[in-house]
Formats: sequence, C-alpha cells, structure tokens
Amino acid sequence: MRSTLRTLSNYTLLFGSLCLTANSSAEGNNREDDEIARILDKHPNCIETTLAPISLTLTSKKYPAETRPLESEAFKAALTQLTQQATDKGAEVIVLTQVSNHILSKSKAKRLSQRSSQETVKVTQLKTHLEAELYRLCEHDKSLSQQATSYDSNGYEIHQSQFEYTFEPPTPKSAAKLAAAKTLPPAIVSLDEGVYGATLGMKPEELYQLLGPASIELPLTSENFAWGYGRHLWFVFTKEHLAAISTDFGPLNSTGKNLIDYRDGFDDAPWLINGKIAYRTPITQVLHTLGLKQTKKGSNHLQLSDGDRQLVLNFDTFSQSGEAKPESLFTGFSLYQDRKALSVQGKQPSTDTLSPLLKQLTPSYSGERPGLKQIQKTYPTMAKLAISGDGEWWLLGNHLQLKFDDDTLHKVRVASGIYQQASDAALTELWDKMAIPSQKDKLLAQFQQANDEFDSVDIYEESYSLVAKYDSYDDDAALYELEITYF
Repeated sequence: MRSTLRTLSNYTLLFGSLCLTANSSAEGNNREDDEIARILDKHPNCIETTLAPISLTLTSKKYPAETRPLESEAFKAALTQLTQQATDKGAEVIVLTQVSNHILSKSKAKRLSQRSSQETVKVTQLKTHLEAELYRLCEHDKSLSQQATSYDSNGYEIHQSQFEYTFEPPTPKSAAKLAAAKTLPPAIVSLDEGVYGATLGMKPEELYQLLGPASIELPLTSENFAWGYGRHLWFVFTKEHLAAISTDFGPLNSTGKNLIDYRDGFDDAPWLINGKIAYRTPITQVLHTLGLKQTKKGSNHLQLSDGDRQLVLNFDTFSQSGEAKPESLFTGFSLYQDRKALSVQGKQPSTDTLSPLLKQLTPSYSGERPGLKQIQKTYPTMAKLAISGDGEWWLLGNHLQLKFDDDTLHKVRVASGIYQQASDAALTELWDKMAIPSQKDKLLAQFQQANDEFDSVDIYEESYSLVAKYDSYDDDAALYELEITYF
C-alpha cells in the first residue's frame, strides 16, 4: 500500500513539473510575440527613438496569376520577413513608406516525364519591394494620432483627399419677403376674437408669429411703441403688451404713410366686423346687423363694449353721385381697453440734438461715419421702416431717413416731414448744418463739378454722390429733398 502511494506521489510530482515547464514555455512565447514590431495605420504621437530605415526586395518562387498581389501568400510572407528584420533591429513600430509589387512571367522548357518531349511551361512570380521607417515609442505615451500613414498594416495605400468649400452663409430674408410668404388668419374684428386673431394683452413675439413682420416699427415713449401693418392698421404696445389696435391711430401724415409699401391683406381693408360688416358698409345697415341694443351711437361712430373692452366703429360721410343726401359709410375701427394708448405721441429729437450727427453726414466729412448700432444708441426713438418700395430704411426725427448695409451707413435722405403736427420749417436749418445750400444757384457755385438737371442737381465724387431736388427750374429754386449715397 505504501509502495503504491509512493509511486503515485512520484508520478504526481513529475506531472506537475511537466505542467510548470509547459506554462513557462508558453509565457516565454507570449513575451516574444508582444515584442515583435507592429506595422502602424496611424502615425504615433510620441517617438522616443528613430532607427535607421530598412528596405526589402523579395521574389517569390510561385505566384498564382489569378490572385491579387496584396492578398497573396507571397506578399504576406514579405511583410512577415520585414517585420522580423525590424524586430531584430530593436524597432517597436513600423511605418511603411513604400510598397510595390510586380508580377513576373517567364517561360521555360521542361520535360514533364522521361518519356515525354519537352514542353514550354509558363511560370509566374511576384516581386515585392518594401521600405519602412522604424521607431521606438515613448514609455509614457504610446498613443496614435489621427494622421494616417501612407500604407496600412496590410500594405494597402491610404489615399487622403482634402476638400475646401467656399459658400455664402444664408442671407436672412427681408421683411418684405417674409411678409409675402405669410399666410394670414381670417380678417375678423370683434370684441371676443380681437383683430386677425390678435387679442389685447398679447406680446410682440406672439403678434409676429401670427401676422409676420411689421411694415414699420415706431418707438413712442420708453414704455410705448407701435407696429404698423400696411399703411393703416396699427398695433400699439404698452410695457410689451398689446394695448390697442386701430386703423385711426395717426402718428404719420400722408407723406409718412406713402413711405410704407402697399401690403396685401391689410391695405385692401379685407376685415369684417363680427364676420359680417365690411368696409364702406352704410351705417343704417350696420345698425340693423348689430342691433340697437348692442351699440352706443355717436356723431360719427358706433361703440360696442363687453364692459372691459371697447370696439369703436368709425364712419365717414360720402356724397354718392345722383343722390341728394350724403351717406355715412364704415371706414375704420379701434379696439382698446384704455383709449389713452391711442393718444401717445413720440417725441422727436430737435435740430440741436441732431447737430453732431448732421456734421458726420456732411459730404466733405473726412472721419468715420457712425453705424446703425451707434445711432440707435444715441437716438433710441429712431423708427424702422422695414417694408418700403426701396428696402429697409430708418427714420430719425421728422426729416432724416437713413439706409444701411448691415451696420454701415450707405445713404441718407433729408425730405419733407413724415409726422402729424410737424412742419418743414426745420429743413433749411438741417441743410445748413450739413453744409448744403438750400438755393440752387448757391449749390452750383459751391460744387463746381455739379450737373444742372433743371429741377435737380447731381454731384458725383469718389466718396459720395448727391442728388438735390428743387421746386422749379429757376436759379433761385428752393431745395425740398436731398439724397446722399456714401461709397
């Protein structure tokens, strides 16, 4: 029994020794594999040592003609031999710099057997040439960059292409184009539904989403401003909330209104009171449609109320041809909670306040002219005429109209006043501050290069052009409009 156990014990020890030897041998082989240089697809980030480059040229004994060179056993054998050479030189990584393969075909006479005659046999070989750079990487950083090598680890050439695109950023659409593309809600006007779906208390951004951009944005006071849609429909805001909607809100005179481009859906007066009463409906028909109990009649208006909001319908008297008695027709409306919102008028800057800017607008001014943002900061009551027959303009005071290319001042127009209850008395003073004579013969005398076009004078200089318009052909004709374009 003891002998058996001893024999078994000896056998166990021997077997254990064999296992240890086998494991030790396997670990040694793994270390050798780990130390074999590897071919990279990307350049390394950190190189500790650059070794001498190597090259290798091999011609295989056999090569199947139908096989692609890079997929052949002959080429794989060449890569293996190159890798071994690099490893022997102490390289850690390999970067292939040249790979070429040439298929060689030659014929030779060969006797296939002792009894057969000689036959010509075609032999195909692959000639491979490899060149490579050898490196050892930094111990602290063995990472690879994003830059591809010329050839990958399988010998395929890596083609890199660079493309440069030049494109213009999308140009923001003008207010006119946005307005033309906008589908408007029904033009219903009522106490419950408001105007075109716009109700009192609405915020400016909500109105923009509903009706699109305003034709004109008009600051009134620090807390009040008005948006005009077309030439007649106004939305008045107080503290960023819609306070009144009216066709009779009248900040602009006829000259000012004509600066605004005609706008379909607003200027054709498509609105219907309560969905029934159209523009120029006779007052008798309006009274019948609304019912006397719903209205409060004035001399030229009817007033509807729900106790909180007021809807006032305005009428004008017209004499129809062939009729002896004039008739009152419905021509406009106002919706509000507090009528005071419709009485707010903006305060325009005086000529003295405008003097610093007028000096910079002078044609002969040699300094840098102010940009849009700078002028807005100095004169916060400047109005934005977004939709006109000539693009976007900015209206400053009663007479100044400014046009910009982005932030750069491009054009200025000094013309008749645009606001109600304002006169043109200040025009001459404005032109004087811009060093422009208001009399035609004096302008011709001051600018020798001027062209007399009878009722206008044209001047073209390197940095500006000027067009002055006069009220007659006479030499002492008075200037009524001036336009300067800056280059």
